[in-house]
Amino acid sequence: MEEQAVFGEVPNYDYGEYTFINNVHSTVNGDGMEHRNSTIITDPFEKIEGNERQVLGTFSHEYFHNWNVERIRPKSLEPFDFTHSNQSSELWFAEGFTQYYGEMLLKRAGIYELDRYADVLGNVINSVLNTPGAKKYPPVQMSRYAVFADAGVSIDANNNPNIFTTYYQYGAATALALDLRLRAEFNLTLDDYMRLCWQRFGKTEKPYTVPMLQLVLAQLTKEPAFASDFFRQYVYGIEKNNYEGLLANAGLLLRKENPGKAWAGPLFNAVGRSRAGQAHSAQQNDGLFIATSTIEGTPIYKAGIDAGDIILTADGQEVKDQKAFNDIVAAKKPGDKLLVKYKNRTGEHEAAVILEENPYFEVVTFEKAGKTLTADQEAFRNNWLQSKVK
Repeated sequence: MEEQAVFGEVPNYDYGEYTFINNVHSTVNGDGMEHRNSTIITDPFEKIEGNERQVLGTFSHEYFHNWNVERIRPKSLEPFDFTHSNQSSELWFAEGFTQYYGEMLLKRAGIYELDRYADVLGNVINSVLNTPGAKKYPPVQMSRYAVFADAGVSIDANNNPNIFTTYYQYGAATALALDLRLRAEFNLTLDDYMRLCWQRFGKTEKPYTVPMLQLVLAQLTKEPAFASDFFRQYVYGIEKNNYEGLLANAGLLLRKENPGKAWAGPLFNAVGRSRAGQAHSAQQNDGLFIATSTIEGTPIYKAGIDAGDIILTADGQEVKDQKAFNDIVAAKKPGDKLLVKYKNRTGEHEAAVILEENPYFEVVTFEKAGKTLTADQEAFRNNWLQSKVK
């Protein structure tokens, strides 16, 4: 009902109804794939009971697609041809805006509490403010990279953590900013924008391009300069919106998640190596193996430690797994030097990791932060996140 309220109506389904097919089993990989009149979803759970809220996020996302993607379609994906990969510059809108609505509408429907939705927003904002890909490349380029990143069929090592930010989150952050700016600057909403896209492209089934999306925004706001600037800065460009100021309008505070806490950087896919699980020589079966690229700009990256290295000790203490390394870092403070011994195919090495403050953000309510929520902020928040079902 909340999704119907965004567009004002449901599509005309080819066979009169929309069907969900849900495969629930602990051995499957989680995924959802939308079709014109149906969706198939796989959930890696023993059962649905107890996992309802995790499951509903996928259902909400995929059902929103029956407007956005299945009928509001990017021209770059037509005509449909499954014999090759189609590069599309529009996935930040097709998937990213759907990602935004899939989560936000769970708040409007009362399935998410405000604190839970604030956590969602924090993850979205970190994806654009704290990933190398978003610092280097715009949403349109990350959309085009999908054919190299999605359902990766290549087994070759890559540097995706430093060159790719998923257009799902990148697009969701773009949608969030546009929604809050439309509300603050024009007394309009992203619902109004999506509804106009539905009228222009969905009901008519006329595929769109990025310039056409910009034109619709200009028509909605009656400010072509705003639409032009927004697309130039945040769709074609890598500038970032002022999320702190935008969220404050709704009485939500963007702040450092762990201020004053030491941080070395994430070690993606790092796993403890045991003798039983080691496929290499007996000399390389102890320590913390770093399976993929360390993140550019982080302390661990600056120290020269990267994929394929095995951390043996830190601060003189043996490191067997991720937790052991994290515990050693947690006992330090920003600016401290952490002496790390590691090995790789060229032998054993030593590096000095200069720890920094954790750069990641969180979103919390003004009330939780001990700040006063004004009447205007409360009204803004309610207009944004309360149910629209009449």
